[in-house]
Amino acid sequence: MTRRCDALVATTPINATVMPGTPRIIPHGVNTDTFSPGPAHDYGTGTQKLIGCFGRVRPMKGTHHFVEAMCRLLPDHPGYTAIIMGLITPDNAEYGDRLRARIRQAGLEDRILFKDELPLTEMPAAYRALSLYVTPSRLEGFGLTPLEALSTGVPVVATDVGAFRDFVSQDCGEIVAADDPDALTAAITAMLSRDLPAMGNAGRARVIDQFGLSREADALVALYRELLAES
Repeated sequence: MTRRCDALVATTPINATVMPGTPRIIPHGVNTDTFSPGPAHDYGTGTQKLIGCFGRVRPMKGTHHFVEAMCRLLPDHPGYTAIIMGLITPDNAEYGDRLRARIRQAGLEDRILFKDELPLTEMPAAYRALSLYVTPSRLEGFGLTPLEALSTGVPVVATDVGAFRDFVSQDCGEIVAADDPDALTAAITAMLSRDLPAMGNAGRARVIDQFGLSREADALVALYRELLAES
């Protein structure tokens, strides 16, 4: 089917390598007007600073690595609470139970909190409440959540999967190897000693400059016009 296409679009250079021909690389964008600084969601954690991990709670998302990192570092950082927000499907119920058991073992039930996923319209406020966003995924095709976090002014620690390396730079976050809880813990710990608000500002500037939704739309429109002119 792809051989019959006039053009192919890949969202990352890695995706392009498994596609025939020479695809046009057009990364996904994020609506920087919607995902922007502003009023924050109230998680009911008082004055605690928040470290968040959003998305489906399942092994491929690496939620267990986030839990392990939090169990290791939160005892030494009493001003922080971790938020895990996302759906646990019935087939992942046992996985969720194991995560909660690890948290109980660490005595951190009141500082590693599971929250139900929010409607899309409330997600910008959910990110804004965070001091740091963590993406411990083991596999991604692209991965939008770190981009959304950066767009709201929140720095990021992400694994080296999907397109994360393309938009998480040293001035706004850290990239670590996937499936390495030691590296993840070390990166988060190091980030907590840095100027997180300044890094968040740098991340938002980077998204506006390179990953705004309008840039993606403009690139697609330009491609369509190019193809129409050739037809």
